[in-house]
Formats: sequence, C-alpha cells, structure tokens
Amino acid sequence: MTLELFRTLTPWMTLLAILILGIVGWFVRWMIGENNRRLNEFKQNQEDMENIIRELERARQDDQKYIFEQYVDKKAFYIAVGKTEGLITRIFKQLNELNKSVNQIVGALNAGEKKIA
Repeated sequence: MTLELFRTLTPWMTLLAILILGIVGWFVRWMIGENNRRLNEFKQNQEDMENIIRELERARQDDQKYIFEQYVDKKAFYIAVGKTEGLITRIFKQLNELNKSVNQIVGALNAGEKKIA
C-alpha cells in the first residue's frame, strides 16, 4: 500500500470506524433503555401483586372471622373448656393427695430411721 493510497483511504476508514462505533453505542444505549423499561414494568407488577395479596389477606381474615363466628358453637366451646378445666382441677387434686401420701410415707420412714439410729 502506497502512501498516497493510505492518505486517500484514511478518512474513509475513519468515517467507517466512527459509524461502527456510533451504531454500537446506539445499540448499547437502546439495550440499557430496554432493560430499564423492563425493570420498571417488573417493579410495577410487583407492587400490583403486593396490593392484590394485601386485599386477599384482608378478605381471608374477614372470611375466617365469619367462619369462626358462625360455625363455632359457643355453648359447646364453653362446655369443652369447662370439662377441660374440671379435668385439670381433678388432676391437681389427685396430685395433691398423692403428694400428701408420699410425704406421710417419707415422714414415717424418716421417723423409723431416727428411732433405729
């Protein structure tokens, strides 16, 4: 390649390099903008889903409250609680009686050991 040919082609090669660089820059800028747009859409969809979930949770809690109010028989509940409390009271009474018996036996054993010693 001669010097004259090089001098002739250099501006065209520079122009071609600038065009290629411009196209690549535009493509990168377009990709970044597209990614930002998709990210914004994703964030918006996430916020919408969170709002829907909050509304569904409120509705679920209202439904659950309604079910408890309608389908839990209060009389049966209080009877069951009363029976449970009665059973617990009887268990504690039996434990107290057992404790008294054990204390009497231990006391008799201790008194017997003191007489022997």
